[in-house]
Amino acid sequence: TDVQTITIENIMARVPGTDNSKAVMLAAHYDSVPEGPGAADDGSAIAAMLETVRALQASGPLKNDLLLLLTDGEELGMLGAKAFMKEHPSAKDVGMVLNFEARGNKGPSFMFETSEQNGWMIQEFMKAAPQPVAYSLIYNVYKLMPNDTDLTEFREGGLPGLNFAFGMGLNAYHEEIDTPGNLDRSSIQHQGNYMLSLTKHFGQLDLNDVKQENRVYFNVLGWSMVSYPESWAFGFMLIGVLLFALTVWNGLYRRRLSLKGLTGGFLVSLLSLAVVFGAVTLVWNILRANVPHPYYVSIVKDPGVSTYYFIGLLLFMLLITVPLIRWCSRYVKAENLWVGALLLWVLL
Repeated sequence: TDVQTITIENIMARVPGTDNSKAVMLAAHYDSVPEGPGAADDGSAIAAMLETVRALQASGPLKNDLLLLLTDGEELGMLGAKAFMKEHPSAKDVGMVLNFEARGNKGPSFMFETSEQNGWMIQEFMKAAPQPVAYSLIYNVYKLMPNDTDLTEFREGGLPGLNFAFGMGLNAYHEEIDTPGNLDRSSIQHQGNYMLSLTKHFGQLDLNDVKQENRVYFNVLGWSMVSYPESWAFGFMLIGVLLFALTVWNGLYRRRLSLKGLTGGFLVSLLSLAVVFGAVTLVWNILRANVPHPYYVSIVKDPGVSTYYFIGLLLFMLLITVPLIRWCSRYVKAENLWVGALLLWVLL
C-alpha cells in the first residue's frame, strides 16, 4: 500500500505544580472536517480549555503539573494523539487525561467513556463534578460502535482517563451549520464546569496509582449519581432471580399462575417484540423509499423533526401491542402474561 506522510502540529503547554505526582492532562482537538466550521466539534472544547486555564491562573497553582494538549488531525484518524503518544516525552508523565469532544451543538455534556479499572476515577468524578451526567451503560454501548476519539489512543497507550461530549443537535455534527451562532452556550458552560472542577480536584491528588475495580454508575433524580463495584452486579442479578422465583412460586401456590400459562405469556412477549420490530422496520423502509433525501436526513439528525417521528413510532408501537395483548388475554390469563414478560427481562 502507498504510505502518505502527514505533518501534524499539536499545541502543548505545561503549567508546573507545587508538588507533582503525575500530571493532569486536558485534551481536545482543534481541527475540523472540511464540510464544517467546527465550532462545537471541537472548537467549544478549545475555548473551554483556554477559559479554564485563565481561571486556574487566578486561583493559584495546583500540586500536580497541568498539561494542555490541543491535538491536530483527530478527524483524519486521531493522528495528533498518536503522534503525542509515540513521540512526545511528556506522555510518560501523564497520570490522568480529561478529553473533551462534541457530537452535536447542544445539550448536557455526558461523561461517556472511561479507561479500564475506572473505580477510583468514577468515585472522585462523582465527588468533584458539580453537575455530573454519566451512565456506564452508555460506555458499554459505545464500545460496540465503530467510533473513536483521541482518548482511544491515550487509553490504548496506558493512560487512565475520562471522555466528555455533548450530543444533542446531531444535525450540526460535521455539517456547515456547526457555527458559533448555532452553538448552545450552556453546553460550553457545562464542559467548562467539568474542566475547571475536575482539574482542580485531580490536580491536588496523588495520581501515581489510580486504577481500581470497574464500577457501575448512573444518574438518579437530576445530578445525583449512584455507583457500585462491577462485581456486585452478579449479586444483584441473583437477588432479582430469587425474587422472581418467589413470585412464580407464590402464583403457582395460590393458583393464579400455571406453568403452561407462564410459557404462553413468555411466548406472547417474544411475539409482540417480533411484530413491533417487523412493523416499525416496514414503516421506516417506506419512509426511506419515499421521503426526499434532504428531508430524510433531517428525520434522522434534526431533533426538531426526529423527536416527532420517534414519538410517532412509539404511538404506532402501542397501537400494535395493546390490541395484540388484549387478543392474547383471551387465551392467557393476565397474571401469566405479566410474569411471562418479567421472565424475558430476567433472562436479559
